Formats: sequence, structure tokens, C-alpha cells
Amino acid sequence: MTIIATLNSAEEEVVLQRFKKYSRDNCRELLEELVKCTKSHTVSIPMQCRLQNELVQECLKKHSTEAVRDAFREEELHRKREFLKANGKWPTQYDTK
Repeated sequence: MTIIATLNSAEEEVVLQRFKKYSRDNCRELLEELVKCTKSHTVSIPMQCRLQNELVQECLKKHSTEAVRDAFREEELHRKREFLKANGKWPTQYDTK
């Protein structure tokens, strides 16, 4: 028998924040180029920075997949199980290891 642990809304928020940071970190250079472009233009930003924006969107899409989010969720579930075990709140008969 396996116990299925779920994440509460605060834990899901932690997962979401880590997921977003991961995506941004992987696209940092492209984001910096986009910011640089927007600082040098005003009204013409949509036209002048279109290429940079498209590159950023492609990069973020590449690094923001369901599989990546699921990996962050699994990591958080593992942390939660370890916390519960350390505090004696995880039944040992359900231990998967």
C-alpha cells in the first residue's frame, strides 16, 4: 500500500516560484537583451524589440514544460515526506524506500 502525499496551496506556490525562476535563469541572456532593447526605445518598442521578445518567448516555452514542473513538484513532495519522517508524522509502513 502506498500513501499519496499532496501539496497544499503554499507548497504549490513554492513549486511555481522555483519553476519560474528556473525558466528565467535559463533565459537570462535573452531577457537582458530584451530589457536593453526596451530601454533604448519608447513608443516603437513593439516593432523594434519584436525579435528579442520572440526569442525570449521561445526560450521560456522551451524551459517551462509540464515535465519540468512535475520534476519540481516531485522534489517538493520528497522534501515534504522527509520533513514528515523527521517529525515522526509519516507512518513507517508506508515508506517506499
